[in-house]
Amino acid sequence: MILLDTNIVGTFALIGALDLLFALFAKDKIGISPAVYAELVAGVREGRQFLQSAVKLAGGWEVDAVRVDGGRSDSASKTANVTQRW
Repeated sequence: MILLDTNIVGTFALIGALDLLFALFAKDKIGISPAVYAELVAGVREGRQFLQSAVKLAGGWEVDAVRVDGGRSDSASKTANVTQRW
């Protein structure tokens, strides 16, 4: 699984190229943490409308964090669903 941070998602959203991330990681699942999702939503609320495409792509799901030790949080099924869509 590839976890993206806010800088990467925001940069690709700014240039309208989120699809390039899917092409680059076509064989991998791509996800974001709850903190990244919250930062994207906050950015939209602050007027950075280019981030709306990333928020929309995440589908408004509450994405669960993946632990640093490689485990998943208790609601890993939600994470799996979101990363499949991303």
